[in-house]
Amino acid sequence: MGGIGDGAFRGCGSLEDMTVPDGITVLGEDTFSGCSSLKSVTIPGTVTGIRKNAFRDCITLSSIVIPDSVQSIGDSAFEGCSSLRIVEMPDSVTELGGGSFCRCSSLERIVLSDGIMELKGGTFAACRSLRDVSLPRGLRHIRDGAFAGCSSLESMEFPDTIRRIGDNAFRGCTSLGNVPKDVRSALK
Repeated sequence: MGGIGDGAFRGCGSLEDMTVPDGITVLGEDTFSGCSSLKSVTIPGTVTGIRKNAFRDCITLSSIVIPDSVQSIGDSAFEGCSSLRIVEMPDSVTELGGGSFCRCSSLERIVLSDGIMELKGGTFAACRSLRDVSLPRGLRHIRDGAFAGCSSLESMEFPDTIRRIGDNAFRGCTSLGNVPKDVRSALK
């Protein structure tokens, strides 16, 4: 069938629920951006990509089920979804864009796909309610500011595969206390 075009529903402030039709393979850039009343979206198992800003500033969206078919989530795809609380990512996701969950101030828990090898800049920046993160077993890089401002983040297990932690990756993570000694120097 194809995809939903860029900005197709952008700014539809009265849209509350959406079931994306079977056969859609891509949610385009800004597809639902600014849909301030959007509470739930059903994404079919045919979708392989969620593009840049697809759900940006959908402030009433409280949960999202990402189907096993999704391989990539674009930059700022869920940025500013301030009601989003829990996200579970299927192992099919191998690409997570920069700032993809930035400013999701109610986000408490995230389970990341083991296929993700890099957390890009600002991925979870300003997620001040984030307490629980399961890092992928094969994660190699945590880029600049990935968790900056996650003031409720208390502990995190770092996989042995980590090779680089970027500048300010955990800046402002004032509750973070359980960090292995070999990683601690990279957090300053």
